[in-house]
Amino acid sequence: AGGAAQTDPPASGDWVVSDTTVVSDQTVDLHGDLTVTATGSLTLTNVTLRLHLNNNGEHGIEVQTGGSLVIQDGDGDASTTDDASTVTAQPTSRSYHFKVRSGTTLRISNSFVTRCGYTGTTGNTNLGLFVATDTATVEGTVMDDCLQGLVLDHATITVTDSTISNCTYHGVDAQDSDVTLIRVTTVDNGYNGIRIVRGDALIDGCWVEGNRDGIQLRTGTNVTINGTTVKGNTDGLLMQIDANVVVTNSIFRGQGQYGINAENRGFLDISDCQLTGATRTALYAFNDITINSTGNLYRSNVYGARLNMNCMMTSWKDTFSANTNSGVYLESTSRLDIVDSTVRGNSAGVKAEDASTVNSWNTTVEECSFEGYTITDSDLVVYNGQMLNCTGGGIVAPSPSTSAWAIQTGKTG
Repeated sequence: AGGAAQTDPPASGDWVVSDTTVVSDQTVDLHGDLTVTATGSLTLTNVTLRLHLNNNGEHGIEVQTGGSLVIQDGDGDASTTDDASTVTAQPTSRSYHFKVRSGTTLRISNSFVTRCGYTGTTGNTNLGLFVATDTATVEGTVMDDCLQGLVLDHATITVTDSTISNCTYHGVDAQDSDVTLIRVTTVDNGYNGIRIVRGDALIDGCWVEGNRDGIQLRTGTNVTINGTTVKGNTDGLLMQIDANVVVTNSIFRGQGQYGINAENRGFLDISDCQLTGATRTALYAFNDITINSTGNLYRSNVYGARLNMNCMMTSWKDTFSANTNSGVYLESTSRLDIVDSTVRGNSAGVKAEDASTVNSWNTTVEECSFEGYTITDSDLVVYNGQMLNCTGGGIVAPSPSTSAWAIQTGKTG
Protein backbone atom coordinates (compact mmCIF):
# COMPACT_ATOMS: atom_id res chain seq x y z
CA ALA A 1 0.00 0.00 0.00
CA GLY A 2 0.98 3.62 -0.36
CA GLY A 3 1.34 6.54 2.04
CA ALA A 4 -1.04 8.92 3.73
CA ALA A 5 -2.08 10.69 0.52
CA GLN A 6 -4.11 7.73 -0.67
CA THR A 7 -7.00 5.54 0.45
CA ASP A 8 -5.80 2.07 1.36
CA PRO A 9 -8.18 -0.91 1.40
CA PRO A 10 -10.22 -1.10 4.61
CA ALA A 11 -10.23 -4.02 7.00
CA SER A 12 -14.00 -4.15 6.62
CA GLY A 13 -16.77 -2.27 4.85
CA ASP A 14 -16.75 -0.28 1.63
CA TRP A 15 -13.63 0.97 -0.11
CA VAL A 16 -14.27 4.43 -1.55
CA VAL A 17 -11.41 5.98 -3.55
CA SER A 18 -11.67 9.73 -4.18
CA ASP A 19 -7.95 10.47 -4.52
CA THR A 20 -4.98 8.90 -6.32
CA THR A 21 -4.40 5.46 -4.85
CA VAL A 22 -1.88 2.82 -5.88
CA VAL A 23 -1.96 -0.66 -4.38
CA SER A 24 0.68 -3.25 -5.27
CA ASP A 25 1.80 -6.79 -4.51
CA GLN A 26 -0.89 -7.92 -2.09
CA THR A 27 -4.19 -9.69 -1.64
CA VAL A 28 -7.16 -7.48 -0.79
CA ASP A 29 -10.12 -9.17 0.91
CA LEU A 30 -13.00 -6.76 0.53
CA HIS A 31 -16.19 -7.18 2.57
CA GLY A 32 -18.01 -4.32 0.86
CA ASP A 33 -18.20 -2.32 -2.36
CA LEU A 34 -15.29 -0.78 -4.25
CA THR A 35 -16.21 2.67 -5.59
CA VAL A 36 -13.90 4.95 -7.55
CA THR A 37 -15.54 8.37 -7.45
CA ALA A 38 -15.41 11.25 -9.92
CA THR A 39 -12.16 12.53 -8.37
CA GLY A 40 -10.62 9.11 -7.81
CA SER A 41 -7.87 7.18 -9.57
CA LEU A 42 -7.07 3.62 -8.49
CA THR A 43 -4.23 1.46 -9.80
CA LEU A 44 -3.99 -2.20 -8.80
CA THR A 45 -0.64 -3.83 -9.67
CA ASN A 46 -0.07 -7.51 -8.93
CA VAL A 47 -3.12 -7.47 -6.67
CA THR A 48 -5.62 -10.22 -5.98
CA LEU A 49 -8.93 -8.54 -5.17
CA ARG A 50 -11.46 -10.91 -3.59
CA LEU A 51 -14.97 -9.62 -3.07
CA HIS A 52 -16.57 -11.54 -0.19
CA LEU A 53 -20.25 -12.21 -0.85
CA ASN A 54 -23.11 -13.89 0.96
CA ASN A 55 -25.37 -13.49 -2.08
CA ASN A 56 -24.89 -12.72 -5.76
CA GLY A 57 -24.57 -8.97 -6.25
CA GLU A 58 -24.23 -8.16 -2.57
CA HIS A 59 -21.06 -6.22 -3.36
CA GLY A 60 -19.26 -5.08 -6.48
CA ILE A 61 -17.09 -2.53 -8.25
CA GLU A 62 -18.19 0.81 -9.71
CA VAL A 63 -16.13 3.46 -11.47
CA GLN A 64 -18.18 6.63 -11.45
CA THR A 65 -18.10 9.31 -14.14
CA GLY A 66 -14.73 11.08 -14.02
CA GLY A 67 -12.97 8.22 -12.22
CA SER A 68 -10.10 6.03 -13.41
CA LEU A 69 -9.28 2.37 -12.79
CA VAL A 70 -6.15 0.49 -13.87
CA ILE A 71 -5.73 -3.23 -13.21
CA GLN A 72 -2.35 -4.57 -14.31
CA ASP A 73 0.46 -7.03 -13.75
CA GLY A 74 3.80 -6.24 -12.23
CA ASP A 75 6.17 -6.43 -15.19
CA GLY A 76 4.05 -5.72 -18.27
CA ASP A 77 4.76 -9.19 -19.68
CA ALA A 78 1.70 -11.35 -20.35
CA SER A 79 3.82 -14.51 -20.48
CA THR A 80 4.74 -14.22 -16.78
CA THR A 81 1.48 -14.78 -14.92
CA ASP A 82 2.77 -14.96 -11.34
CA ASP A 83 2.54 -11.17 -11.07
CA ALA A 84 -0.89 -10.84 -12.70
CA SER A 85 -3.73 -9.06 -10.96
CA THR A 86 -6.92 -11.02 -10.34
CA VAL A 87 -10.46 -9.88 -9.59
CA THR A 88 -12.73 -12.63 -8.29
CA ALA A 89 -15.46 -13.59 -5.85
CA GLN A 90 -15.17 -15.32 -2.51
CA PRO A 91 -16.59 -17.92 -2.38
CA THR A 92 -16.29 -18.64 -6.08
CA SER A 93 -19.88 -19.87 -6.19
CA ARG A 94 -20.99 -16.20 -5.85
CA SER A 95 -20.81 -13.31 -8.32
CA TYR A 96 -20.39 -9.53 -8.16
CA HIS A 97 -21.15 -6.53 -10.36
CA PHE A 98 -18.48 -4.49 -12.16
CA LYS A 99 -19.70 -1.20 -13.63
CA VAL A 100 -17.58 1.30 -15.56
CA ARG A 101 -19.74 4.35 -16.19
CA SER A 102 -19.56 6.87 -19.03
CA GLY A 103 -16.81 9.47 -18.85
CA THR A 104 -14.39 7.18 -17.03
CA THR A 105 -11.04 5.62 -17.91
CA LEU A 106 -10.51 1.85 -17.75
CA ARG A 107 -7.38 -0.15 -18.50
CA ILE A 108 -6.96 -3.83 -17.70
CA SER A 109 -3.73 -5.51 -18.77
CA ASN A 110 -2.27 -8.99 -18.27
CA SER A 111 -4.81 -9.83 -15.58
CA PHE A 112 -7.66 -12.19 -14.72
CA VAL A 113 -11.34 -11.39 -14.16
CA THR A 114 -13.59 -14.23 -13.00
CA ARG A 115 -17.08 -14.74 -11.55
CA CYS A 116 -18.38 -11.37 -12.76
CA GLY A 117 -22.08 -10.80 -13.42
CA TYR A 118 -25.34 -12.28 -12.22
CA THR A 119 -29.00 -12.62 -13.22
CA GLY A 120 -32.21 -11.51 -11.58
CA THR A 121 -31.89 -7.77 -12.25
CA THR A 122 -33.35 -5.41 -14.83
CA GLY A 123 -31.14 -3.81 -17.47
CA ASN A 124 -27.67 -4.95 -18.47
CA THR A 125 -25.39 -3.26 -15.93
CA ASN A 126 -25.03 -6.33 -13.69
CA LEU A 127 -24.59 -9.00 -16.36
CA GLY A 128 -20.80 -8.87 -16.67
CA LEU A 129 -18.00 -6.32 -16.90
CA PHE A 130 -20.24 -3.42 -17.91
CA VAL A 131 -18.46 -0.66 -19.85
CA ALA A 132 -20.15 2.57 -20.95
CA THR A 133 -17.10 4.77 -21.44
CA ASP A 134 -15.30 5.77 -24.63
CA THR A 135 -11.87 5.34 -23.01
CA ALA A 136 -11.40 1.63 -22.34
CA THR A 137 -8.65 -0.86 -23.17
CA VAL A 138 -8.21 -4.51 -22.27
CA GLU A 139 -5.03 -6.35 -23.20
CA GLY A 140 -3.48 -9.70 -22.37
CA THR A 141 -6.36 -10.51 -20.04
CA VAL A 142 -8.42 -13.62 -19.32
CA MET A 143 -12.11 -13.30 -18.48
CA ASP A 144 -13.47 -16.67 -17.43
CA ASP A 145 -16.55 -18.17 -15.79
CA CYS A 146 -18.60 -14.97 -15.84
CA LEU A 147 -22.31 -14.63 -16.56
CA GLN A 148 -21.24 -12.53 -19.56
CA GLY A 149 -17.76 -11.34 -20.37
CA LEU A 150 -17.73 -7.77 -21.68
CA VAL A 151 -21.07 -5.93 -21.67
CA LEU A 152 -20.62 -2.78 -23.77
CA ASP A 153 -23.21 0.00 -23.99
CA HIS A 154 -22.38 3.20 -25.92
CA ALA A 155 -18.72 2.35 -25.35
CA THR A 156 -15.50 2.65 -27.32
CA ILE A 157 -13.09 -0.13 -26.46
CA THR A 158 -10.01 -1.90 -27.81
CA VAL A 159 -9.37 -5.48 -26.68
CA THR A 160 -6.14 -7.21 -27.68
CA ASP A 161 -4.49 -10.57 -26.99
CA SER A 162 -7.20 -11.61 -24.55
CA THR A 163 -9.42 -14.64 -23.88
CA ILE A 164 -13.09 -14.66 -22.92
CA SER A 165 -14.29 -18.15 -22.07
CA ASN A 166 -16.86 -20.27 -20.28
CA CYS A 167 -19.40 -17.48 -19.83
CA THR A 168 -23.01 -18.51 -19.28
CA TYR A 169 -24.26 -16.17 -22.00
CA HIS A 170 -22.21 -14.00 -24.42
CA GLY A 171 -18.46 -13.56 -24.45
CA VAL A 172 -18.67 -10.01 -25.85
CA ASP A 173 -22.07 -8.29 -25.92
CA ALA A 174 -21.91 -4.81 -27.47
CA GLN A 175 -24.77 -2.40 -28.17
CA ASP A 176 -24.39 1.02 -29.79
CA SER A 177 -20.63 0.74 -29.37
CA ASP A 178 -17.38 1.01 -31.32
CA VAL A 179 -15.46 -2.19 -30.71
CA THR A 180 -11.97 -3.29 -31.80
CA LEU A 181 -11.05 -6.92 -31.11
CA ILE A 182 -7.52 -7.93 -32.09
CA ARG A 183 -6.23 -11.46 -31.46
CA VAL A 184 -9.08 -12.14 -29.06
CA THR A 185 -10.17 -15.71 -28.29
CA THR A 186 -13.82 -16.33 -27.40
CA VAL A 187 -14.44 -20.00 -26.63
CA ASP A 188 -17.05 -22.20 -24.97
CA ASN A 189 -19.53 -19.45 -24.14
CA GLY A 190 -23.17 -20.51 -23.74
CA TYR A 191 -24.61 -18.11 -26.31
CA ASN A 192 -22.61 -15.94 -28.72
CA GLY A 193 -18.87 -15.63 -28.71
CA ILE A 194 -19.23 -12.07 -30.03
CA ARG A 195 -22.50 -10.16 -30.34
CA ILE A 196 -22.65 -6.69 -31.93
CA VAL A 197 -25.95 -4.75 -32.08
CA ARG A 198 -26.26 -1.29 -33.67
CA GLY A 199 -22.59 -0.48 -33.73
CA ASP A 200 -19.24 -0.69 -35.49
CA ALA A 201 -16.61 -3.36 -34.98
CA LEU A 202 -13.27 -4.63 -36.22
CA ILE A 203 -12.63 -8.31 -35.52
CA ASP A 204 -9.05 -9.04 -36.57
CA GLY A 205 -6.98 -12.17 -36.03
CA CYS A 206 -9.46 -13.64 -33.57
CA TRP A 207 -10.36 -17.24 -32.68
CA VAL A 208 -14.06 -18.01 -32.07
CA GLU A 209 -14.87 -21.62 -31.14
CA GLY A 210 -17.44 -23.74 -29.35
CA ASN A 211 -20.09 -21.08 -28.74
CA ARG A 212 -23.77 -21.36 -29.70
CA ASP A 213 -23.26 -18.78 -32.46
CA GLY A 214 -19.73 -17.67 -33.13
CA ILE A 215 -20.40 -14.06 -34.17
CA GLN A 216 -23.83 -12.43 -34.21
CA LEU A 217 -24.31 -9.07 -35.95
CA ARG A 218 -27.68 -7.37 -36.07
CA THR A 219 -29.69 -4.19 -36.51
CA GLY A 220 -27.55 -1.85 -38.56
CA THR A 221 -24.06 -3.01 -37.66
CA ASN A 222 -20.97 -2.14 -39.72
CA VAL A 223 -18.36 -4.81 -39.13
CA THR A 224 -15.05 -5.91 -40.66
CA ILE A 225 -13.77 -9.42 -39.95
CA ASN A 226 -10.23 -10.25 -41.04
CA GLY A 227 -7.88 -13.17 -40.50
CA THR A 228 -10.24 -14.83 -38.06
CA THR A 229 -10.99 -18.51 -37.42
CA VAL A 230 -14.57 -19.41 -36.53
CA LYS A 231 -14.87 -23.08 -35.65
CA GLY A 232 -17.36 -25.51 -34.17
CA ASN A 233 -20.22 -23.16 -33.34
CA THR A 234 -23.89 -23.65 -34.31
CA ASP A 235 -23.72 -20.78 -36.83
CA GLY A 236 -20.28 -19.38 -37.52
CA LEU A 237 -21.49 -15.89 -38.46
CA LEU A 238 -25.12 -14.84 -38.01
CA MET A 239 -26.05 -11.57 -39.76
CA GLN A 240 -29.51 -10.13 -39.09
CA ILE A 241 -31.49 -7.01 -39.99
CA ASP A 242 -29.49 -4.51 -42.06
CA ALA A 243 -26.03 -5.77 -41.18
CA ASN A 244 -23.20 -4.45 -43.37
CA VAL A 245 -20.26 -6.85 -43.18
CA VAL A 246 -16.85 -7.27 -44.83
CA VAL A 247 -15.08 -10.60 -44.29
CA THR A 248 -11.55 -11.27 -45.57
CA ASN A 249 -8.98 -14.03 -45.24
CA SER A 250 -10.94 -15.97 -42.64
CA ILE A 251 -11.85 -19.60 -41.95
CA PHE A 252 -15.30 -20.90 -41.04
CA ARG A 253 -15.01 -24.59 -40.24
CA GLY A 254 -17.22 -27.31 -38.83
CA GLN A 255 -20.28 -25.34 -37.76
CA GLY A 256 -23.28 -27.28 -36.49
CA GLN A 257 -25.65 -25.53 -38.89
CA TYR A 258 -24.40 -22.71 -41.18
CA GLY A 259 -20.96 -21.34 -41.89
CA ILE A 260 -22.52 -17.92 -42.53
CA ASN A 261 -26.23 -17.26 -42.05
CA ALA A 262 -27.37 -13.86 -43.40
CA GLU A 263 -31.02 -12.86 -43.09
CA ASN A 264 -33.47 -9.97 -43.34
CA ARG A 265 -31.71 -7.34 -45.41
CA GLY A 266 -28.01 -6.70 -45.44
CA PHE A 267 -24.78 -6.66 -47.41
CA LEU A 268 -21.89 -9.12 -47.26
CA ASP A 269 -18.55 -8.63 -49.02
CA ILE A 270 -16.50 -11.79 -48.56
CA SER A 271 -13.11 -12.63 -50.06
CA ASP A 272 -10.31 -15.18 -49.70
CA CYS A 273 -12.18 -17.25 -47.13
CA GLN A 274 -12.80 -20.96 -46.55
CA LEU A 275 -16.28 -22.09 -45.49
CA THR A 276 -16.11 -25.84 -44.92
CA GLY A 277 -17.73 -28.60 -42.93
CA ALA A 278 -21.02 -26.96 -41.96
CA THR A 279 -23.73 -29.51 -41.27
CA ARG A 280 -26.28 -27.70 -43.45
CA THR A 281 -24.97 -24.90 -45.70
CA ALA A 282 -21.70 -23.04 -46.05
CA LEU A 283 -23.44 -19.73 -46.90
CA TYR A 284 -27.18 -19.21 -46.42
CA ALA A 285 -28.88 -15.94 -47.39
CA PHE A 286 -32.55 -15.19 -46.73
CA ASN A 287 -34.67 -12.16 -47.58
CA ASP A 288 -32.98 -9.37 -49.49
CA ILE A 289 -29.30 -10.08 -48.90
CA THR A 290 -26.66 -8.81 -51.36
CA ILE A 291 -23.38 -10.72 -51.51
CA ASN A 292 -20.11 -9.93 -53.27
CA SER A 293 -17.97 -13.06 -53.13
CA THR A 294 -14.39 -13.31 -54.41
CA GLY A 295 -11.94 -16.20 -54.19
CA ASN A 296 -13.75 -18.26 -51.57
CA LEU A 297 -14.19 -21.99 -51.01
CA TYR A 298 -17.72 -23.20 -50.20
CA ARG A 299 -18.05 -26.81 -49.02
CA SER A 300 -20.63 -28.23 -46.62
CA ASN A 301 -22.75 -31.29 -45.95
CA VAL A 302 -25.69 -29.94 -48.01
CA TYR A 303 -25.35 -26.70 -50.05
CA GLY A 304 -22.33 -24.60 -50.87
CA ALA A 305 -24.48 -21.46 -51.08
CA ARG A 306 -28.24 -21.15 -50.76
CA LEU A 307 -30.05 -17.95 -51.77
CA ASN A 308 -33.69 -17.62 -50.74
CA MET A 309 -36.18 -14.78 -51.27
CA ASN A 310 -34.83 -11.95 -53.36
CA CYS A 311 -31.15 -12.43 -52.57
CA MET A 312 -28.36 -11.60 -55.02
CA MET A 313 -24.87 -13.06 -55.15
CA THR A 314 -22.02 -11.98 -57.41
CA SER A 315 -19.43 -14.75 -57.37
CA TRP A 316 -15.98 -14.26 -58.87
CA LYS A 317 -13.23 -16.88 -58.82
CA ASP A 318 -15.02 -18.92 -56.18
CA THR A 319 -15.02 -22.70 -55.74
CA PHE A 320 -18.15 -24.64 -54.78
CA SER A 321 -17.05 -28.23 -54.28
CA ALA A 322 -18.05 -31.55 -52.73
CA ASN A 323 -21.43 -30.44 -51.41
CA THR A 324 -23.86 -33.33 -51.01
CA ASN A 325 -26.66 -31.32 -52.64
CA SER A 326 -26.18 -28.33 -54.97
CA GLY A 327 -23.11 -26.18 -55.25
CA VAL A 328 -25.47 -23.18 -55.42
CA TYR A 329 -29.24 -23.31 -54.84
CA LEU A 330 -31.50 -20.34 -55.66
CA GLU A 331 -35.14 -19.88 -54.60
CA SER A 332 -37.82 -17.20 -54.75
CA THR A 333 -36.62 -14.56 -57.23
CA SER A 334 -32.98 -14.74 -56.24
CA ARG A 335 -30.09 -14.05 -58.60
CA LEU A 336 -26.60 -15.45 -59.15
CA ASP A 337 -23.97 -13.83 -61.36
CA ILE A 338 -21.05 -16.26 -61.37
CA VAL A 339 -17.76 -15.42 -63.11
CA ASP A 340 -14.51 -17.36 -63.56
CA SER A 341 -15.58 -19.84 -60.90
CA THR A 342 -15.53 -23.61 -60.44
CA VAL A 343 -18.49 -25.77 -59.40
CA ARG A 344 -17.10 -29.27 -58.96
CA GLY A 345 -18.07 -32.59 -57.45
CA ASN A 346 -21.48 -31.64 -56.08
CA SER A 347 -24.65 -33.68 -56.47
CA ALA A 348 -25.94 -30.89 -58.69
CA GLY A 349 -24.02 -27.87 -59.89
CA VAL A 350 -26.41 -24.92 -59.84
CA LYS A 351 -30.12 -25.25 -59.13
CA ALA A 352 -32.57 -22.35 -59.64
CA GLU A 353 -36.29 -22.26 -58.80
CA ASP A 354 -39.19 -19.83 -58.38
CA ALA A 355 -38.40 -17.10 -60.92
CA SER A 356 -34.70 -16.92 -60.11
CA THR A 357 -31.94 -15.86 -62.50
CA VAL A 358 -28.50 -17.30 -63.20
CA ASN A 359 -25.86 -15.65 -65.39
CA SER A 360 -22.70 -17.69 -65.73
CA TRP A 361 -19.49 -16.39 -67.34
CA ASN A 362 -16.35 -18.47 -67.94
CA THR A 363 -17.38 -20.91 -65.23
CA THR A 364 -16.73 -24.65 -65.16
CA VAL A 365 -19.42 -26.96 -63.81
CA GLU A 366 -18.12 -30.51 -63.66
CA GLU A 367 -18.26 -33.95 -62.07
CA CYS A 368 -21.82 -33.62 -60.81
CA SER A 369 -23.67 -36.74 -59.69
CA PHE A 370 -26.76 -35.32 -61.38
CA GLU A 371 -27.11 -32.27 -63.66
CA GLY A 372 -24.85 -29.28 -64.16
CA TYR A 373 -27.67 -26.71 -64.14
CA THR A 374 -31.27 -27.38 -63.10
CA ILE A 375 -33.75 -24.59 -63.71
CA THR A 376 -37.41 -24.58 -62.73
CA ASP A 377 -39.48 -21.53 -63.69
CA SER A 378 -36.23 -19.56 -63.85
CA ASP A 379 -33.78 -18.07 -66.35
CA LEU A 380 -30.24 -19.15 -67.19
CA VAL A 381 -27.60 -17.73 -69.51
CA VAL A 382 -24.20 -19.42 -69.85
CA TYR A 383 -21.41 -17.39 -71.44
CA ASN A 384 -18.28 -19.21 -72.53
CA GLY A 385 -18.59 -21.85 -69.82
CA GLN A 386 -17.96 -25.57 -69.57
CA MET A 387 -20.24 -28.35 -68.32
CA LEU A 388 -18.23 -31.55 -68.06
CA ASN A 389 -18.88 -35.07 -66.79
CA CYS A 390 -22.27 -34.30 -65.26
CA THR A 391 -24.15 -37.60 -65.01
CA GLY A 392 -27.60 -36.06 -65.40
CA GLY A 393 -26.67 -33.78 -68.29
CA GLY A 394 -25.49 -30.23 -68.72
CA ILE A 395 -28.80 -28.34 -68.41
CA VAL A 396 -32.09 -29.78 -67.22
CA ALA A 397 -35.44 -27.98 -67.17
CA PRO A 398 -38.22 -30.11 -65.62
CA SER A 399 -41.53 -30.11 -67.48
CA PRO A 400 -43.86 -28.29 -67.28
CA SER A 401 -41.69 -25.22 -66.73
CA THR A 402 -41.51 -21.57 -67.70
CA SER A 403 -37.73 -21.69 -67.70
CA ALA A 404 -35.61 -20.12 -70.39
CA TRP A 405 -31.94 -20.68 -71.06
CA ALA A 406 -29.27 -19.87 -73.58
CA ILE A 407 -25.73 -21.05 -74.17
CA GLN A 408 -23.81 -18.29 -75.90
CA THR A 409 -20.60 -20.23 -76.35
CA GLY A 410 -19.19 -23.11 -74.41
CA LYS A 411 -18.66 -26.81 -74.15
CA THR A 412 -20.64 -29.64 -72.66
CA GLY A 413 -19.67 -33.20 -72.21
